[in-house]
Amino acid sequence: MTLPRSQLCAVATVLLGSSASVAFAQADVHTTAPDAFTALVTEDGASYQPPASNFPWDRMNGIQRAQFGADLYSPARFLTLSARRDLPITLDFFAPQASSYGMGTEDALFGDPLEGLLRPIRNLDQYLYEAMSTSTNIYYTLVIQGLSRTIDDANGDPYGRVSGTGRLDVNLQTVFAKSAGLGTSTMQVLMRSGVVIGQPESYSAGIAAGSYYNLCALSMGDETTLNILSYSQGFLDDRLVFTAGKLHPNQFFLLNYIANDESAQFLNGSLDGNDVMQPAQGTYCPGAVMQTIPRDDIYVNAGIFDIADGPMDAFENIGEGLYCAAVEIGWTPKLSTQFSRFSATFAVSNQGREWNINGSKQTNAMCALLAQHQFDNGFAPFLEYGIGSEENPSASQELTLGVGFFRPFGRVSDYAGVGWSCTQPTNAYGTLAPTADPPSTSVLEAFYRLQLTESMQLSPDFQINFDAQNGSDSPSVAVALRLKTQF
Repeated sequence: MTLPRSQLCAVATVLLGSSASVAFAQADVHTTAPDAFTALVTEDGASYQPPASNFPWDRMNGIQRAQFGADLYSPARFLTLSARRDLPITLDFFAPQASSYGMGTEDALFGDPLEGLLRPIRNLDQYLYEAMSTSTNIYYTLVIQGLSRTIDDANGDPYGRVSGTGRLDVNLQTVFAKSAGLGTSTMQVLMRSGVVIGQPESYSAGIAAGSYYNLCALSMGDETTLNILSYSQGFLDDRLVFTAGKLHPNQFFLLNYIANDESAQFLNGSLDGNDVMQPAQGTYCPGAVMQTIPRDDIYVNAGIFDIADGPMDAFENIGEGLYCAAVEIGWTPKLSTQFSRFSATFAVSNQGREWNINGSKQTNAMCALLAQHQFDNGFAPFLEYGIGSEENPSASQELTLGVGFFRPFGRVSDYAGVGWSCTQPTNAYGTLAPTADPPSTSVLEAFYRLQLTESMQLSPDFQINFDAQNGSDSPSVAVALRLKTQF
């Protein structure tokens, strides 16, 4: 799961401890004057500032920290669609743009060879914000992944060991209004287009390796989908927000900021989510969510989703009545100058193991705990634990431990991570017979994300599956190289 740039860069800036954070950019603001964060016009008065979303963590009050923890979007500075434009707005497709609009990166190893080619897109990004209050986040991610060994497919032929995955993400977020005493009105859109390179469209690295885990959460086959189309309305100065439309439950429940984005963080599905909470985190589907800030440092998210629909569907399966309802309570204390968040998530669904076998509905309850904290030195550990009933369609228990390393070797734009998951599946996988009681399984992943140029991040990734069911007792290894290009 990924966030729109407005939220992604708010996350990145808070976690990196920058001097100011913005909705989809890092603004050049180095003063501590309060109006530096609220002014809509650049210091030279020539254009509008990129939209600020959050203050640094140590300068947020309790309500702002809770809003951030809840992924409740309440921008500190944003030129709304209803606001008056005082400056002339022009569109020059070929004006120099050193990086994606307002999203400057530091410590790039090389100059940006794509700057000239990407100028039209980057200038259009700036125009969309200044003229239409729409922030954009467009990027392409390519993953080449190799497996140490594979099992045979249904026809008895061995799966290929090397595969490629390409995915284009187009995020749009429009802020219509932000009214004092009321709240923020926003619309969000996420479109994706994927391709499988060198293997059949149905290829999955996890299945090919005989692993329980999804070894490449980025993969979506050869599809083009409308994943998110939603509207949010805030009330009580954004202490209360309602969102409805086509959503991803992971936007609101068990969202791990340190291990959330498969295009820039962990590739493995268990580290980019939780298998026990799969019905509650689910997929892109119709739903409605209420987010509240009942008191400082505390948030409560509650939602219900029609999980029969997926990214390829357009609300046509609502009549099947397959649902998941979830509640999350989170605490976002100011323990240090950096990010801290602790949450408990509870969910119930009528999707269980029988649904995958014969379409029968059955009650399935699950809960999960999440703790994450970043220290001032950039060391950011996290813990997730999920437990569900034996009727859970994926797993009855899963423990995930990991750590993110922000600013490794003093490089501000780099990021590294190591994570481990241990899972008790409820469904057979690999070469196990469909009726077999699956054993517990575990996976270890490590990656390093290098800011190669202003536009590109290169990430070597290494995974070890300790209990892959592929006819061998030795661990199965997956090695990948990921290249993300930010437009």
